[in-house]
Amino acid sequence: MKRIIFWDYRRGTWQYDLMCLLIVAFIFLSPKSWFDNGQTRATDPPKPAVQAPVTND
Repeated sequence: MKRIIFWDYRRGTWQYDLMCLLIVAFIFLSPKSWFDNGQTRATDPPKPAVQAPVTND
């Protein structure tokens, strides 16, 4: 367990490859709801600061 926590495996070993595969699988297979906290992100489009008045012509 200590070797896993401290990432003590050399590159190219099957243990290293397995750890990388587990990390990638976690990234792609975890549900979005685990990471979505409902706040706006910097990449979201900005909301308009002022709305145009509605005219009834």
